[in-house]
Amino acid sequence: MAPSVNQCGVFNREEDGAACYMHLTQRIGEDFVQFTYMVAPPEASEGALCRVLEALIRSAGGWGAHTLTCHLPVDSPFLPFFRRADFKVWAQQRIYKLVGNPDARTSPRHAWRIWNGTDIRAMSSLYRSVVPTLLQSVEPMTLRRMLGLVLYDEERLVAYADLDYGPKGAFVLPFFHPDHGDAQMITDLLQSLPATLGRPVYLCARSYQPKVAHLLDQLPFQSLPEDALLARYMAVRAHAPGMESRPVFEKATGEQGQPISPIIPR
Repeated sequence: MAPSVNQCGVFNREEDGAACYMHLTQRIGEDFVQFTYMVAPPEASEGALCRVLEALIRSAGGWGAHTLTCHLPVDSPFLPFFRRADFKVWAQQRIYKLVGNPDARTSPRHAWRIWNGTDIRAMSSLYRSVVPTLLQSVEPMTLRRMLGLVLYDEERLVAYADLDYGPKGAFVLPFFHPDHGDAQMITDLLQSLPATLGRPVYLCARSYQPKVAHLLDQLPFQSLPEDALLARYMAVRAHAPGMESRPVFEKATGEQGQPISPIIPR
């Protein structure tokens, strides 16, 4: 069963006939909203784009979203318009599409397995060591679409992979410990993916993990054009007011001490 979602699409047509359409999606329970697609001619005016963006931003705010996210090609002509609407580029990413099927003729050297509740603490620690602190508000530890995979070196978690499957393919976002990672780990990860059912497999390399892109370049993957990851913050963190201390006694001082042993009259 598909998860419940909020959806919104906005269409704008100008006098010269140029049309612009954008669409948003938010899964119920998530605090961020994702641009799913945009249709606009390169000659679309700034006014048309701004009107559509402003309408979508209002819709996202009405859903209680904290962040509005968007992926655009790094050379997109629309990138300046999003910047003017207060979208910030927080990272770049490159998607790699697996060419062919994972080689299952050899046994994996690395034992990836499905994660469970006992792995969450180790995953959180690895996530905080890999993802820069300033990005953790827009890059969650997991998208919680489905159970992912973990890899241990004896008792130490050295990698985990967030998974998201859909009708168009399987999306894998790996997180590797800075001191670990080789091409064989990714090859074994591909063999361990559950029930891909012949769908295309895509691995994502974020710019804050350059090692992942370096490893994928050594394997049979097709590299897709680089994307800019943008976010617009809908909520502003408010600081709690400072506590003001006042003296209890205005004109007299309190007792300077209390006896700690009983006073026995003589």
